[in-house]
Amino acid sequence: MLTRWERAFLGDLFEILLPRGGHPRLPLGAADMPLVPFAERWLLEAPADVRVGFRVALRVLAWAPLLTLSGIRPLRALEPDARIAVLERLSRHRLYLLRELPLLVKTVACTGYCAHPAVREGIGLPDHVEGPPRWLEELDTGGPRTVERP
Repeated sequence: MLTRWERAFLGDLFEILLPRGGHPRLPLGAADMPLVPFAERWLLEAPADVRVGFRVALRVLAWAPLLTLSGIRPLRALEPDARIAVLERLSRHRLYLLRELPLLVKTVACTGYCAHPAVREGIGLPDHVEGPPRWLEELDTGGPRTVERP
């Protein structure tokens, strides 16, 4: 459903938002789980206007440095700290529509991330009553299922 560019860019965004080792109780990051396939599955279930809006959001976010006066390079060409700074500036933009674009992507990322059994264990939430979510079982890549505690 997503193009190759959209999948790659979305993977980059997810890794910016949910980095590996971002918190001691959450050593896993977006790169450790199938969040891009989750987003594709989520988009299949979403209404058409949401699908269009999400895809437009990706393109706007790709060129967010122009909107935040951070340069003329696309977001992927910036260093990791500069990427985070651009997304933070965009989330404070005076235009509501632009402010909400990072939130849309964060919502999708965190919905998939927080459903993962290893993340739920890391933040002290009970496992799913009926086992892992169906989408995770269908997309399971054999990655980590639990969190190793220090």
